[in-house]
Amino acid sequence: MGLTPTDIHNIEYLEERAVLNCLPSGFRWLKKSNRPDVIVYLQTFANVLEEQLTDQINISAIWLLSPEETYAIY
Repeated sequence: MGLTPTDIHNIEYLEERAVLNCLPSGFRWLKKSNRPDVIVYLQTFANVLEEQLTDQINISAIWLLSPEETYAIY
């Protein structure tokens, strides 16, 4: 897991379509020189990454672990 050169480019120019499609106010183009645009983009990007990660986690399996095993996951 990591960022590709394309990811870096999309972050710099605020143009990842998957992130823009998930903006709270709906899709719109953002300006990299506009601080509120950068903030909403990064917050939305974090939410998209979190959603992708949680889709990969089997929560029911975690509940079956002992507390010691649960701490080992984190």
